Amino acid sequence: ALDWTRMPLLPLSPIGRIGILAKSRLSAATPHLVEIEAWLRDKRVTGVFERETAELMPPVSDRQTASRDDLARDLDMVLVLGGDGTLLG
Repeated sequence: ALDWTRMPLLPLSPIGRIGILAKSRLSAATPHLVEIEAWLRDKRVTGVFERETAELMPPVSDRQTASRDDLARDLDMVLVLGGDGTLLG
């Protein structure tokens, strides 16, 4: 059996770009998306919003968006709001 307590820890690269995707037409996500965007800006992390997700939010001129297909490119992680298999479909 593996002894995880003896495994060396590897340094992780800092997270700089996060893709954000909400379930389609999930208007209940709007306040959370706005809060997430503000939090990311405060932490100097770039949020890249899936285009339909960005439409749930009040307009902001410098918001980065991407198509669902392009969302996973050049990102460090993706945050999904909805929890119902949105990315599986």
